[in-house]
Parts: sequence; structure tokens; C-alpha cells
Amino acid sequence: MTNVTFDSYDLQDSTYITSTIDGIDSSPEQIIESYKLARTDGNKLVDTMYAPKVIKLEGVIISDTQSNLEIKIDEFKEVISRKEKYLIVDWAGSTRKYLCTAKNHIITRSSGSVTRAAFSVEFEASNPFGYAPSATNTNFAGVTTSPYTNTIIIIGSADPEPVYTITVNSATSFTALSFYTAAEGDTITITHALVASDVLIIDTANKTVTLNGVAEDYTGIFPSMIPGSNSFTITTTATGRNYDLNITYTARYK
Repeated sequence: MTNVTFDSYDLQDSTYITSTIDGIDSSPEQIIESYKLARTDGNKLVDTMYAPKVIKLEGVIISDTQSNLEIKIDEFKEVISRKEKYLIVDWAGSTRKYLCTAKNHIITRSSGSVTRAAFSVEFEASNPFGYAPSATNTNFAGVTTSPYTNTIIIIGSADPEPVYTITVNSATSFTALSFYTAAEGDTITITHALVASDVLIIDTANKTVTLNGVAEDYTGIFPSMIPGSNSFTITTTATGRNYDLNITYTARYK
């Protein structure tokens, strides 16, 4: 039996019994943007993106009396009406979570049944990907060279949204930093004097750059990564540098 919770409310216990979970196994719909080529067969691909994922639960609500059943139905409706909460299901010996809002729900009581009601809920995950239960952190300590190139293995089946944290241990005439990833050829550049104890954070999910917690200007494109092996290069303008790099992401799944 697969464990299911929505906003930490158990939908797989002696009262709420979820029998069917539909939509988890399939990938979300991929939307393809393309344009027609003049006097040529076919189209030219521009971009792809994913539509919201639809997940449907079906099951029953059971109680010992009609009054208690109706109390449980009211509880169920209140929980299901919550917006943008995590639906968490068992997956591969762990869990997977989807940020969902219920589009609709139907509760049906058969004639003569006073302690049992069937339910059906259709959720929409506006972010179409399932997330691992916790983040993955990889550290690269004591970087002193420029350019500095390394690789990282990204788990999951959808592109991650990594956060790159650079903590400066020591610096001499450190005036700029560029971060390049080979996956899409993206480079972001921050031109600012950096000194010991500075913390520079490049957040690709929220599209922000901060230096010691304060928004920082940048040029270029946020460096993206893909599932599998990713090469990255950090280039610094400095006569001397020593910094730690931390890459944090939560694995995402289609």
C-alpha cells in the first residue's frame, strides 16, 4: 500500500484509504514551440517546456457512524481545499513530492451506505516535476586556480535548479567572477571586489544573485545544468584567490 499525504494530512490510514494514484508514473505534457520554414517541409524547433502535471487520487472514507463519517468528510474537504501544498507519495524506497492544488473533488455516498463514501480528487501541480525529499550538496573546497574546471553528477530526470554558493577564504585584487556551465553554454558574470569572508550566492531557481545577503548586479545568463555529468568552469579576475564552492539542488523528476 502506497503512503500518501497532502500538506502532512494522511490519506492512507484506517479512515482515508487511497486505492488509485494516477498521473505519477507519466511525464507531464511537453509543449513544443516551433515555426514553419518557408517552402520547406516540417518546422524549426524553437524551444520546449512542460505543462502542469495532473494527478488523480481515488479511494474511500470510512468511519463507524454516519455522524463521524460526515465529520471526516468535512475534514477532508478543508484539507483538499488548501492551495499550493505538497502531495507526497512513496517512491522507490523513498518519497516524491509535488506542489499541488486540487482542481476538483467528488465525494459519493451510495444509497444506504452511512459509514462509507467514495472520493476522487484531481490535483494540478503547477510546477510539473516531482521533487526528492531532501537537497543534495556537493562541495569543492579550497579553489586557488583560475580558470577552475570540474564536473558534477546531477541525479533526477528533469533539469535541476541549482544554487551556487561561493565563500571567499582569502583574496588579493579579486574584482570579478564568471561561472560557466557546458550544458547550455551559459555564463553569468559578477563584477565586484571580493574579500575574505564574502559569500556570493547564485540562485538559478529564483534568478537572483546576492553578495552577503544583498542583491548584486550581474550580466549574462544563469548557468543551467542537466541530469547526468555536467562540466563547469569558474574564471576569476584576481592576483590571488582561495574560495569554497557549494552546489546545492533538489533532484527533480518528470
